[in-house]
Amino acid sequence: MHVFMHNPWLDKKPGITLDGYGLFYQRDQTWFKQSKAWIEYLTRCQALLQLGKPVVDVGVFTGEEIPRRSILPDRLVNMLPGIFGEEKVVAEKKRLQFEGQPQRELPVGVSHSDNMADPENYIDPLNGYKYDCFNPDVLLQMKVKNGRAVTPGGAGYAVLIIPGRHPMNPNTQMSENVKTKLKQLANAGVKIIAGEEYLQRLGRNKNIFAAPYMGGSFSGAGIEKDITVVNGVKNIAWAHRQANDTDIYFISNQANQRDTLKISFRSKEKIPELYFPETNEIFRAPYGVFNKSRTEVILILEAHQSAFIIFRKKTVKPYFGYSELNCPGIYNPVLNIENGWRIKFDNTNGGPLDELRCDTLRSWTSSANDSIKYYSGTAVYTNTIYWEDKSRSQTARLHIDSLWDIATVSINGKVCGTLWTPPYSVDISKVLKQGENIIQIEVTNTWRNRLIGDEMLPPEKRKTWFNSPYKVNDKPLLPAGISGKVWIEK
Repeated sequence: MHVFMHNPWLDKKPGITLDGYGLFYQRDQTWFKQSKAWIEYLTRCQALLQLGKPVVDVGVFTGEEIPRRSILPDRLVNMLPGIFGEEKVVAEKKRLQFEGQPQRELPVGVSHSDNMADPENYIDPLNGYKYDCFNPDVLLQMKVKNGRAVTPGGAGYAVLIIPGRHPMNPNTQMSENVKTKLKQLANAGVKIIAGEEYLQRLGRNKNIFAAPYMGGSFSGAGIEKDITVVNGVKNIAWAHRQANDTDIYFISNQANQRDTLKISFRSKEKIPELYFPETNEIFRAPYGVFNKSRTEVILILEAHQSAFIIFRKKTVKPYFGYSELNCPGIYNPVLNIENGWRIKFDNTNGGPLDELRCDTLRSWTSSANDSIKYYSGTAVYTNTIYWEDKSRSQTARLHIDSLWDIATVSINGKVCGTLWTPPYSVDISKVLKQGENIIQIEVTNTWRNRLIGDEMLPPEKRKTWFNSPYKVNDKPLLPAGISGKVWIEK
């Protein structure tokens, strides 16, 4: 987190920032008090992503040049054109020829040079394989175990890549120690792909291959892809950890769209489970099939949503077909909460004095009232519903179409959870009672709209103060509050 700034004033908000840099995350952020839900999500992810050891099939040697840096994916395209695929090869050639590369600004205030390699084009660069970089110190300590070069830290690589000459690394020197170690690893069964400059020095060996490597996978070397996206969006970021007999896969949808993914994992004879870190809920995978040495899982992810696929429970059957298995999200709508909403804004933050009453929920920015249109902070939505369902055996969830940007849901004064990312849904089963129920939803947006409104006012009438040169008067208002429907499903 970059960075938590000290703000010594109690009457100046947002207050001190790190000029125009960093994440404005401190006590005077509008959503700071509700950010616990986001922090808990990060904590759960980090807890799982630190378990066991990383599963990485490919190790890339950084060379003996000083200074040494990690080898970025675009530097490996010419080494592994088959793995990267024709589309990436053509795009990289075009980039290096300065064709169709206009300068752009992303994020705000950061300009890209004409031929900057964009990280979003290399989300899963080796298409189902992971790679690490290692230096000579690590190389010289590697030992071979089950055909993999294992480091002292426990990482093990089935394939080692020794990149050839590059404009940023023109020297291709190789010390005697490094040459001897690479030969030793190859003789013990580790597969090595080396640039042409190194082949003569390493000599002939059935486990040493010349670059460029044209194969679409390393299956010829006995290493199947760790994951394969069979159907669905291709920009999936992922990581794989292994703790004893448990395989933990982190899957993140990097696309701006919801999609149904079918993903094939290099795992067998274990039942896949889905763990959603934002809600701390775990389910059997909705659909799964065991097929020889791989398991296919169908996973529905919202735009930018992430989830864990965990393989830890062995199955007694070698195969089970596609079928619903305690699938999360199969609910029946039973109550639309359409009328009678009351919205209370904070007048000390520039909101209106009177409570707003409405039947249709829209963005605050659509209001003709400037104290609502430019409002930044928390507003409390209240409504009363009558629940007639006597059954306590089913789960009930409250759903919200769209909200900006974070919301805490309470039923009858009891907090049910905080929503900050789609799908905006929370379990209310334990607090919902038969008869009358009071729903409260505390919704908070960011500072943006209030800052825009304040720039149109003389300094003495502004509600905000901050030291950053960041200007927003030429930027559009951001949607705020709840928009669309609110309903309960069971």
